Amino acid sequence: MNSLNHTPILPQQTTQGSQAPQQTSIINNSNLWANIPEELKERAQWVVADKNKTPYQCNGYKASPTDPSTWTDFNTACAYAKKHNFNIGYVLSTNDPFTCIDLDIKADTPQEQCDRASSIIKTLNSYTEYSQSGKGFHIWVYGNIGKGLRRDNVEIYSQERFIICTGNTLKSEPIKYKKDILDNMVSQLQDEKGKFEPLPDQPQIESDDSIMEKAWNAGNKEKFQALWFADLDNDSEAIGLDHSQADLSLIQMLAFYTNNNDQLIRLWHKSNLGKRIKANRKDYIESTIRKARQNQAHDEYEANIGKKIADNLLARYNAQKPIGINKFIPTNLLDVMNRPPMEWFVQGVLPKKGLATIYGLPATGKSFLMLDLLFAICKGEEWFGMKTKQSKVAYINLEDIHGMGNRLRAYQARKGSIPIHDFLNYEISLNFKEKDHVEELINSIKEYAPNCGLVCIDTLAQSANGIDENSSTDMGMVIGKLKKLSSELNCLVLIVHHSGKIQGSGMRGHSSLLGAVDCAIEISSNGSTKKWNIAKSKNGANDIERQFHLEPIPLGMDEDGNPISSAVVTPVIDIQAMNNHNKILEDQNEDEKRILQVIYDNPNLLQRNWGDLLEFEKSKMSRKKNSLIEKGYLTENGKTVTLTPKGLDLIKI
Repeated sequence: MNSLNHTPILPQQTTQGSQAPQQTSIINNSNLWANIPEELKERAQWVVADKNKTPYQCNGYKASPTDPSTWTDFNTACAYAKKHNFNIGYVLSTNDPFTCIDLDIKADTPQEQCDRASSIIKTLNSYTEYSQSGKGFHIWVYGNIGKGLRRDNVEIYSQERFIICTGNTLKSEPIKYKKDILDNMVSQLQDEKGKFEPLPDQPQIESDDSIMEKAWNAGNKEKFQALWFADLDNDSEAIGLDHSQADLSLIQMLAFYTNNNDQLIRLWHKSNLGKRIKANRKDYIESTIRKARQNQAHDEYEANIGKKIADNLLARYNAQKPIGINKFIPTNLLDVMNRPPMEWFVQGVLPKKGLATIYGLPATGKSFLMLDLLFAICKGEEWFGMKTKQSKVAYINLEDIHGMGNRLRAYQARKGSIPIHDFLNYEISLNFKEKDHVEELINSIKEYAPNCGLVCIDTLAQSANGIDENSSTDMGMVIGKLKKLSSELNCLVLIVHHSGKIQGSGMRGHSSLLGAVDCAIEISSNGSTKKWNIAKSKNGANDIERQFHLEPIPLGMDEDGNPISSAVVTPVIDIQAMNNHNKILEDQNEDEKRILQVIYDNPNLLQRNWGDLLEFEKSKMSRKKNSLIEKGYLTENGKTVTLTPKGLDLIKI
């Protein structure tokens, strides 16, 4: 079967040594590393590499593909590589499920090998990226072959090998399970080579000048000329070969153009290498020519094996394609069964990919709960007693920019440090109706947070200004943009949304939104007690719910003397404890009302007189007054104490 039945992925080459247009060399383009699949990023099997592909640890010492103690995590490798202008590499191990197929393409790679590589890429149809040179390819699949194999320009590795990763994608497909195809490739790569007889001597066809002109202008001309003029006493280190290797390498280049041994020997002896005494010994001439012709026979055998592999893979590819339809290819059930398990940011609650939403009525604490969740994921801390998976987060704040600062200060005061480096805060005018907004947001997140795993949009209404939420067409457009965001960034998109006018009536707008999300979290409120529960989960639990309350956090006074405050989410683990907490708040509220009423009714009395009326000790009255000032119920100007509007509201004045 001819492998040219389909348009090759690789450029066409027509003559040996011609220079094919390829990708330019990719050296340390760290912006592309975000494209590397998450399955690889999540494993602490990374090293860095210099321009010579030597693996190093992030302490400057050399790394080993067989010693896990010399490997590190993805983020550490990236940071070190950026600083030192190194590349990053993944180390294949017996403990991971991956295999990498390395397709080596050079300027002088024969077209037949390019066609074979094209067939392999098409048939595997898994994540594929350009190699460091920008000419070869690395295909990543699930499956393990044991020890690595190499034949011609195809190498397959599953262990004890590090692969430089560029993120310069040819195919941004997910990593796929291809064990059956791998096994087939391995069985053919391991075919018995047999014993190769040298190619027979044949009559001369072209002149010496014609042969030299071809060799002198070929794609590998620099190497040929270096060998032709080599002075082995001075150049052996430069060309990286010993005497015999240099002779054999030069003769094999010449042998490509002539099948006549006399002509081959004659041309060899015109070079500097051929003028040595050893090169004129009869036994050395015969053994070197024999090796060169044996290698040619072996190369022809390899080419036939390669063609068999390409034809076999192409046949499989054609067999998988529905007749007359190129776009839709069925997924093998074995591939489905062997997919890795679903991953979660919050186990059973929030998946790592797809769409999710948090929704509820106004003033139920949506944005507070959302911020608490995002910070827990950024810090990798438990959330409501459940483990989280750490990740960078991008937060698109479209609704309450001015209140964000107070929320951050309240969180820091009550719960510790905020994740400054892993939380990307956007205060922009995002509108899904604008043609280029989503594309621009995707490019920005790739630039500023290349490993971002979660994008939160607060709120859906503000991100789609002017649409009819009840229209299937308008909501379909929004869903399409959200899915594009998730797909391009390989992340979860979390949307903050409003519920209907009545609590428990579900999300506002067209039902297609609920159908599109993988997870929906509903927030409800009953007085000071608030609750979130799973309203929908495609692959998780539907019976999870947790209670919480918003704990007020005083933040001081503004320049006019008015109190500043915000709140943080405090989970309620024990329902009885929550009831007790509410009772304390109610009792405290009644006490505060009584104090405010006395001050309101007796504005001209001194502080100690208020204390007498309330039967307080002097110090207690002072503490109560200061507490009410901090909470914003009272204001004090010199010796004058008056109720604020908030205080008047509490006593219903």
